[in-house]
Amino acid sequence: MTVIMVVPAGGSRDSTALSDVVSTVNGQVADFWAEQSDGGVVLGVTSSRDWVDLGVGCDDPWALWSAAAHAAGFIGQPGDAQHLLVYVGNGAGCSDGLGTVGNAVSSGGYSYVRYPTTSVIAHELGHNLGLGHSSLLQCDGAVSSGTCATTPYYDLYDVMGASWGPLGSLNVPQARERISHVSTMSMWLNSSPENAQEIPLVPVSSRDAGTRGIELSDGGEEHYWLEYRPAAGRDAWLGTAVNRYGLQSGVQLRRESNDGDSSLLLDATPSPRAGWSRDLSTALPVGTTVRLDGRRGAGVFEITVTGSTASVATVRIVPKSAVTVAFERSGGTAGPMGAPMTTEQMCGQMGSTSFCERRFTNGSIVWTPTVDGGAHLVHGPVYTAWSSGGGASVFGFPTTDTTCGGPGAGCRQGFVSANLYSSPATGTKPVRGALRVAYVSLGEEAGVLGYPTDVEICVGSGSCRQDFQFGTLVTGVPGGPRLVPSDFRAVWSLQGYEAGPLGQPTSGAICGLRDGGCGQVFEGGRVYSSPGNGAHAVSGVIQEAWIAQGWEAGPLGYPLAGQVCGLAGGGCAQVFQGGRIYWHPQIGARPVIAPVERAWRGAGGESGVMGYPRSGLICGLRDGGCGQVFQGGRVYSSAAGTFAVSGAVQAAWIAQGWERGPLGYPTGDQRCGLAGDACMQAFQVGTLVARPGMVTVAVTGAVAATWRAAGGETGALGLPASGLICGLRDGGCGQVFDGGRVYSSAAGTFAVSGAVQAAWIAQGWEAGPLGYPASGLICGLRDG
Repeated sequence: MTVIMVVPAGGSRDSTALSDVVSTVNGQVADFWAEQSDGGVVLGVTSSRDWVDLGVGCDDPWALWSAAAHAAGFIGQPGDAQHLLVYVGNGAGCSDGLGTVGNAVSSGGYSYVRYPTTSVIAHELGHNLGLGHSSLLQCDGAVSSGTCATTPYYDLYDVMGASWGPLGSLNVPQARERISHVSTMSMWLNSSPENAQEIPLVPVSSRDAGTRGIELSDGGEEHYWLEYRPAAGRDAWLGTAVNRYGLQSGVQLRRESNDGDSSLLLDATPSPRAGWSRDLSTALPVGTTVRLDGRRGAGVFEITVTGSTASVATVRIVPKSAVTVAFERSGGTAGPMGAPMTTEQMCGQMGSTSFCERRFTNGSIVWTPTVDGGAHLVHGPVYTAWSSGGGASVFGFPTTDTTCGGPGAGCRQGFVSANLYSSPATGTKPVRGALRVAYVSLGEEAGVLGYPTDVEICVGSGSCRQDFQFGTLVTGVPGGPRLVPSDFRAVWSLQGYEAGPLGQPTSGAICGLRDGGCGQVFEGGRVYSSPGNGAHAVSGVIQEAWIAQGWEAGPLGYPLAGQVCGLAGGGCAQVFQGGRIYWHPQIGARPVIAPVERAWRGAGGESGVMGYPRSGLICGLRDGGCGQVFQGGRVYSSAAGTFAVSGAVQAAWIAQGWERGPLGYPTGDQRCGLAGDACMQAFQVGTLVARPGMVTVAVTGAVAATWRAAGGETGALGLPASGLICGLRDGGCGQVFDGGRVYSSAAGTFAVSGAVQAAWIAQGWEAGPLGYPASGLICGLRDG
């Protein structure tokens, strides 16, 4: 080692002599490291220089060391075990000490100190030898788990801690890392057999034969060390007044560290967080079992110091694997797992993942270091499905315990690649991938979907669906996962799911519609439901026509059935609350609302003379009426009612001027099958009669009243054989019927028929001496 005394920029000399520093290094510092390394580190000052003023300050330690090395003639190379110690005295802005951390004992290095104390120089040299700090790790009411925090330098026993005065023994994690071949033994969690051991520990300061350290490993990256530090040997100061902090002697527990600290002292009698600053009692109490938890639930070590003397402490260590801990926590044989079926757990490797498993009467307990939370219980129907379905190779390792007592006496459990859900009503089914993510977000079995009732079905498009008690969940569709409620699912399944005309859902169910209804949008249509009417699909051109009518808020309302095809002429129809929509390949889709539909169906509907609708309902006609055009006729609705008009009657009515003509709106249905295959229909201001081979004629006004009074088509007059003939004598009019005539003149309107008509005709009709009839026929006179 080369020693140089310097005055950094802004600093000043103190009273320390170069010989003081050199003697400290060659004496107590060299003795300490020689002892702790069992002679492996031999240290001496080979060159020194007294005070030198430098123009460099401690704010740039590398520049300081470079200037000091130049002034001292120090030429050190990595790996040549050459050390430069710079004494800075009253250096402004300088720490108590600072040293470079080497990669090995032979690395060499640089350091500076402000004081010539043995502990500070030994500490900084320890960094050159490759050691990090020794600090204190405290956890909230636990030894090594939960909420923890590190207090830097606060392993007050160790030279690599705060270096506050005494030079105690270098702790085992520090010593074995670089300095000395410490006699140790190791115990590992999750290895077989899980046998307890009682081990004698000799003091860490001892150079005699015996175990100075016990390594405890959870099988992962965490390594803990037990050592015995009595008030003896180099640690005798623990029993003197020098021990002003009141540090305990006894068995201590430390953890290896690689984050700037090489060693972390653990508190074996932990305090709540609020008491950490006052708690320096860290030794394991004699006769009290201390629990050391492996990280990520790897298991526990139960450590008991059973006795101690000045020369040895006896430590009993019970390693409990994660599987054993989980079994005991679950209630042992009285718990859900039942009795063990093997004497030890079985450990192995699956791919890159190590695991341990133990079989029990009702299932298995499985542990793997890649899953947080320790070992997990798999039992009951979940275990049966997991093991028979391929176990960890298919579902992955468990990430939770089997949890029972859910809705319907069900159970569930999470695994790396799937969740398993089980109930008496549905059996046990897995939910995987994006379906699992969506299902969990919806509350799993306690949510809107209930338990899965089938496995997932995936299609080439990348979408997957899975049926649950109360609906189907679909993933891999635009807009994210979609839930199809059970009543909508029934419709969707009948349509062929995503392969049918509806395709994939593009929305969730939308409720709060008219009258408490719900709807859901699919690629090729929609499904709607309303109270008391069930759920039905609307798609294609019928959907377009329904939308044009205002959806469910329009006059048609909700669908009452699905679309029916195979009608006359290749047509299709769908019934709604307020009517139907009909489609024909040559015409398209047209709505027929309820009143019009009743009249139309009464006239034979699409398979009758009316055929399919050619228009929608047209309103705003005379007196607020409405009409709709069909292939073979029309239906009109007015204050008089709703009736169909077709054939020759329609043609004659149109010739009269439709509803705007003298006849007005129809007031009854067309009646056919009358005498001579005649058809007849009543209108507001008359009746139209169509007869084969004859012009369709109207019977109106007073003539119509007289005709009806005479019994109409079933009375003596029968059916009309002509239209109304006017321009007769004195401005009169007449109309011929099969059984007589009706004449209208200034004398009134009367029928003439039978023998009276024949005699009257013989007299020259109304042009003869008798003129027009002045009354109807009066019968029932004397002698008949």
